[in-house]
Amino acid sequence: LPAKYGITAAQFAEKLLAQGGKCACCELMFKFDGTKSNKPCVDHNHSTKEVRGLLCGRCNLAAGNVSDSSIKAEQLATYLKKWKC
Repeated sequence: LPAKYGITAAQFAEKLLAQGGKCACCELMFKFDGTKSNKPCVDHNHSTKEVRGLLCGRCNLAAGNVSDSSIKAEQLATYLKKWKC
């Protein structure tokens, strides 16, 4: 599946090793037991197609749900902090 994002299996393995086998965002250890939320997903810029790193499924969905916008992510974080979450 890494080839779908323009990287080779070797480049995927390099990223995995460089990240210590953890999500680049939440640092959850990746698992390769078939659990969808714990397997590495190739995170990429949807406009430029540049590969940024490997995220767990939850962080990958979260990034997509805020349209890869740090502004929207900060607004969401502010809202959650308001409610002491």
